[in-house]
This record gives sequence, C-alpha cells and structure tokens, in this order.
Amino acid sequence: MDQLQDSLNAMINWFLDDRSLALDTEGEHRPQDIAKHLSSVYRIINNEGGEMEQQFVGQFKGQSPISEYVKYELYPYVSRFFLHGSYATGDFIKGWSDVDTFAVIPSDVMESPARLVKLREKSIRLKEMFYDICKFQHHGIIYVTEKDLNNYDYMPPIVLKRAKDFIPAGPICYRLRRDKRNALDNLRGRQRVVREALKTGEYKHHPYKGVGLKTRFRNADNGMYQLHCFLAYVMLVPALFLEAVGRPCHKKESFELARPYIDYTLIDKASNIRAGWVGNKGNVIPLWVQDILGPYYIEEFSTLIDSVIGRVERVQLSQTSTGR
Repeated sequence: MDQLQDSLNAMINWFLDDRSLALDTEGEHRPQDIAKHLSSVYRIINNEGGEMEQQFVGQFKGQSPISEYVKYELYPYVSRFFLHGSYATGDFIKGWSDVDTFAVIPSDVMESPARLVKLREKSIRLKEMFYDICKFQHHGIIYVTEKDLNNYDYMPPIVLKRAKDFIPAGPICYRLRRDKRNALDNLRGRQRVVREALKTGEYKHHPYKGVGLKTRFRNADNGMYQLHCFLAYVMLVPALFLEAVGRPCHKKESFELARPYIDYTLIDKASNIRAGWVGNKGNVIPLWVQDILGPYYIEEFSTLIDSVIGRVERVQLSQTSTGR
C-alpha cells in the first residue's frame, strides 16, 4: 500500500503542475478523466504510520502577490500552505532563488474530481507567478494529501522549522511511516544519475525542453536551467549527509555543521555562483559561471557523492555495531 500511496502522490504533483499541460491539447475532458482516476485511487488508500507528531510553524506576516493569491484563490482547495527555503528565511538571491512551497490537500478536495481540476488551474497559475520570481523554477508546489500526513515519508518535517504559514491553523500534525525511506537512498539515486552522465556525456536530471546538461559545457548556449538544478542539488548534499547520519537539520544550518566531514570544493563553487548571480541571457551559461565551476564539475560531483555515501555507510555501520 505504501507503493500505491507514493505513486499516487507523484501523479498528483505532476497533474497539479504545468508539466501536465499536454493533457489540455486533447480537450477539456482529459484533465477531468485524470482527476477522476486520482480520486478513485485516493479512496482506497488506508495507511497509518506511527505515533502522532507535530511541527510548529511561524506565521507569514505582511503581504505579497503569492500570499494574497493563496489567501483568495487557493485557500478553498488546500488546508495548509507553507513557504519555506530562502524566501522564508530572507537570504534569497534575486533571480537565482526559486520559490519553495508545501501544501496539504484535504480529503474532500481529493474525492471531488471537479475540485481537483479547479485546483490544477489555480496551481498552474501560481507556478506562473513563481517563474516571474525565478525563471529557473524547476518544481511547483509540493503537495501532500491529508492521507499522506497519516503515513508520512515526503519532505523532511524539519524543513518547516523556519517556514512561514500562509494559512495559520496551529501545528502541522503527521504520523511518520514506520518503514520510511532515507537520505542515503536519495544520495544513491543521484549517484546512479551522475554515473550515467559520465558514460553518456549528459546529466539527464531536470532537462530543459528535453535537453539535459551536457558535460564540459558542451551546451553552454542552452544549459543554464539544467545547471541551476544541478547546483541546487550540490548545495543540498550537506543536509542529506547530516540526515543520513542521524543529525537532521535545516538546510541553512547544514553548511557549517557538515563542513568538517565532507569535501566542500564543489559546494563552495556552487555557493559562490549563487552569491554572485546577476542574471543571464536566455538559457546561456555565462562565462564567469564557467570560470568558477571549471569544466570537470560532473566528475567532481561524482567524487563528492561517492565519498559522502562512503562516509555515511561507515557511520551507519559504526552506529549499528555500538547499538546506537
């Protein structure tokens, strides 16, 4: 049942994103058909995790186009909506930092195909607003359902530690899945992607209009979106490492906490590019970005991932042998 729940969650996030716009070329009935299917599958999900836990989230204060849109357009279709990441903590870089959001869909919406279709329309419009802030936005709203919270294994709850709540309703409550995935699985998945890139010459995670990131800047004229996604993951490695060794923390805190344990050469390059970002033309990778990163960034990332995974495995083995 966990696998069915996760498959449904992935389909919901695809359906409510502009990635699903191809459906509209077949007529308005096609999104309606998909919504009916999602609702039908949702009704049979009946998983329950462990003990109830909760995370308190600070309230968003002030007004912004996004907060006003959520309040007046999205609120009838979601029970919770959180802003997290750099726009919540205030250390965003204009034009570089994308918008990180997390929302909960209540069961009454999930069980209504018509309301799901309406939520899709509202979500895609909000994604357009995200693009106005960062043209490299590579994900939409991260959605979970009310039932997902009852058997939770998605975005780490600690991410919400510094989030801002657009729909204040007390702490968010959830039951962690008993057999949950872990950060090491995430790292191993990316290890497979980068090893394939070394063989094929193309890093295929988050392609731009079907084109991946070519090694050695071979598509520097059409690769900045892909490189932005790549560098965003590089800067996530410290947080994944700490989570994998049993020391989960907010991404912002992870950079200094993990520094004594892993090689920061590539991570520091990514951070410097982020800090110095002043924009680009089209999807071109600027020369100054290429100069900072160097041509062997895929090879460096492969070395980094291999070393981090090796260290995690040694720590986990040590923890097991000592009964921790």
